[in-house]
Amino acid sequence: MKTLNPAVTEAKEQSSKARPAHWVNVCSTKDVPEGTTKVCRREGKQLAIFALSDGYLACNNRCPHQGYPLSEGCMTEDGILTCNWHNWKFDLKSNGKNLKGSESVRTYPLEVRGGDIWIDVQDPPFEEQYSSLVGCLEKSVRDNSYDHIARELSRLQLLGADLTDLVAKAIEWTFDRLEYGWTHAYAGAADWLTLFDAHMGDPEKQLICILEAVGHMADDTLRRPRYPYTTNFRPYSSVEFLDAIEQEDEDKAVSLLRGALDQGLHYPDLEEDLSSAALAHYNDFGHALIYVAKAGQLIARLGEQSEMPILLALTRSLVYTTREDQIPQFRHYSIVLNKWEACGNETTARWQDFRDLSINQSLEKTESSRSNDPTVIYEALLAANANNMLHFDLGFQDSTTNNIDDNVGWLSFTHTLTFANAVRSQCEKFPQLWPSALLQMACFLGRNKPYVDLNSPQENWSVSSPQAFYQDALEILFDHGKEEFIVSVHLLKTLLAARTESLHADVETRHLVTAAMNRFLGSPMKRKHVLRTVRQARQTAKLDL
Repeated sequence: MKTLNPAVTEAKEQSSKARPAHWVNVCSTKDVPEGTTKVCRREGKQLAIFALSDGYLACNNRCPHQGYPLSEGCMTEDGILTCNWHNWKFDLKSNGKNLKGSESVRTYPLEVRGGDIWIDVQDPPFEEQYSSLVGCLEKSVRDNSYDHIARELSRLQLLGADLTDLVAKAIEWTFDRLEYGWTHAYAGAADWLTLFDAHMGDPEKQLICILEAVGHMADDTLRRPRYPYTTNFRPYSSVEFLDAIEQEDEDKAVSLLRGALDQGLHYPDLEEDLSSAALAHYNDFGHALIYVAKAGQLIARLGEQSEMPILLALTRSLVYTTREDQIPQFRHYSIVLNKWEACGNETTARWQDFRDLSINQSLEKTESSRSNDPTVIYEALLAANANNMLHFDLGFQDSTTNNIDDNVGWLSFTHTLTFANAVRSQCEKFPQLWPSALLQMACFLGRNKPYVDLNSPQENWSVSSPQAFYQDALEILFDHGKEEFIVSVHLLKTLLAARTESLHADVETRHLVTAAMNRFLGSPMKRKHVLRTVRQARQTAKLDL
């Protein structure tokens, strides 16, 4: 749940009181002849004083860009100060306005009294500072400037702002710039906030969590226009909502969602319908259900202020998600789902029996095991999928001659664990969804079968202490070194999913899940396939002829 930051409360209470000026004597005018600069340190501030022909100007000595001394810059008679390191320019006669960006330098009121220079070093009220910094943060998000986002978040953290509020604001700034709704950025934000809460008292790690969450949103919406949602309302109906999503009617689905929220319904009231919509098809290789589960986590953490934008973007993604069960490879899914009955043959669900099965065989095996408790089938499928991940044949990610259908890499395998995590979360709440969820886990299993080498020895990846393994692995996230957000967010989401599922699994399944994660973290990951891309593009182009 959202918690109130005591520092924010104290700062706001103080800012509501009158703020008298705080003038300090910094130096004599004789110390700053015309055309020179002097640096003074007063009240914990490093001040640069510039003597012009018509008077004096004062500002923070450190450039807001990278902290270089502005006293080493160039000043014009018009009050334009240039930082010579990166040519940033500030108009000190216009409150330090940055002429090349949004990060202004702070200027100070200055008076000459009896040959001495006095400066008012009183800080502005909290609300004024907060509003200014949030405006700069929004500009940094629009520009997708990772370093700038980090600086503004750092300033807000030092001010005493609640950093989780800034995640909520980032969602407000980006939710209508996602043309097809949710992305990994929002799902990742839920998990970064989990780590944020786990590191109370560690401002550096907490700042990393918020930076990665906000930075990913900025990256996914760079140069994106607004894609407005309908503002219409309809009285909510579960049947109509699910049908609107099935018919890919965004306006109707959104108007029903707005009607639900207007009626006082909230995510917990809508969760069953959202989960049902996510599992109505083998949607986007499991992403739909993952997003539904993460939406709940995100709303619970950020509060109802973020519920509307989160659910609008989620609904849009459910409308436009790809439906893999409609392609020939997975068409058997619907056939098997339609013949699923409450009871079946007395077949024990053992993960070993799911090894080396095709998609259709995996589906049939799952259906024939339906007499077992769903959680037993779930664990067997989880273990079998983890075993596939453990035995991923790395030759496929390096191949340059394969067909587009066989473009498989590590991230394709990680979805088996993150989807499984969402399956258990949602199906324990809504048991009627187990059949479709389990069969979709079977789809993962069969789909990955051609890309594994079950005969390859993988004993070296075994982990003796899963708890220590996950603790050490999660530490890597705070300096992961991955340039692409899509890679770092998969590290994050898969680690947290695997850790959670390991806690619920038996010893053998825990061993397989943790070993698979260990191999994933310890193996090379090829992300850019220049030669393969060109060869596949040429093949596709020939089909047009």
